[in-house]
Amino acid sequence: MKIAVFHNLPSGGAKRALYELVKRLCRNHQVDIFRFDITDESFLDLRDLVNTERVFILQKTFLASLRLRWHYPKILLVPALKKVSIAMAQSIELGGYDVAFINLCQEMNSPYLLRYLKQVPKVFYCQEPYRALEPYRNSGRGVKEKILRLMRRGYAWIDSSNARHATLILTPSCFCRELVYRTYGIFSHVSQLGVDTEQFSPKMISKQRCILSVGSLDLHKAHDFIIRSAALIKPKPEVWLVYNWSAPGRESYLRKLAQELGVSLRLSGSISEDELVEAYNIASVTACASIMELLGLAALESMSCGTPVVAVNEAGYRETVIDGHTGFLVNREIEDFAQALARVLDDPDLRCKMGVAARQHMLKAWSWEQAYRALEENLYRVIKKDTIHA
Repeated sequence: MKIAVFHNLPSGGAKRALYELVKRLCRNHQVDIFRFDITDESFLDLRDLVNTERVFILQKTFLASLRLRWHYPKILLVPALKKVSIAMAQSIELGGYDVAFINLCQEMNSPYLLRYLKQVPKVFYCQEPYRALEPYRNSGRGVKEKILRLMRRGYAWIDSSNARHATLILTPSCFCRELVYRTYGIFSHVSQLGVDTEQFSPKMISKQRCILSVGSLDLHKAHDFIIRSAALIKPKPEVWLVYNWSAPGRESYLRKLAQELGVSLRLSGSISEDELVEAYNIASVTACASIMELLGLAALESMSCGTPVVAVNEAGYRETVIDGHTGFLVNREIEDFAQALARVLDDPDLRCKMGVAARQHMLKAWSWEQAYRALEENLYRVIKKDTIHA
């Protein structure tokens, strides 16, 4: 296959997933990357893998510069996004590609490329529909919040309109598939992700009485819930937060909260891959409390390193953590979460047993080779379907 890959992803789990999939696609197929000039390739650089890249410039107009340099509302970038996406679509159609593998855009979630690409089948890997209309994002009052909610509704309309142009939508979990239907009114297919079991593996490192949480310092990651849970455990363990990005003021808020509750807090931003693996191995347990997490790569990585997971019993975590076997799934109640964390922290035999089971589960069911084969099958499916319809 000749495959055109588009993404405008930040560093993090979604980019890691794309990197692993593209790395394997390149073994058997010609893969070219199409991206904007603002796309971040400093984290897991796809350019090291693909045949060629095409870069399209967004920062040419005054409105685009206001958005990109001064962080004015993203709606200002829409005219430039449309214009550049039309040019990108034309380039792909002239390039003789069999299929376009399209990923999320951090500006508009579902990219405009889905709308303007007409002649080439489009497989859209939707790791997350636009979620800024969810209750936890819209609890504030006042004129400013009303304006923000109105703008978010506009972004949600753009996201939904673009997504409906996909030939096939793929999602990482059953929960995400259900959310895609509720959001877009489209039935999608689950194409699972995985974990690099060679890189994320158990090391000969002594465990510390430490709770690890991995993910951006943002409201929906619920790091404060984990800190409050840790405060109920006697003696109080250290909480270690590893993240690639922080919302404004979030670091200081979490530091202050931990100090008030007497919890030792360690913050590690933008660490290397090797340091992340080391963190999973040092911690006694990984806590996963994100609000309605679509899948949760941190849980997979932790279990691959032989470290049990305590997660809230909701959304994607129900598809990755086997309750009582590779970790615990508990209610989103601070007392229940604290009790489950304490069981793992204070029982070395249980921790070891769960860690071994977690590692075996990852090796059996969550390899990137399995994820790659599922993706390749779906790419062939849309090509065959498109050929039949033609």
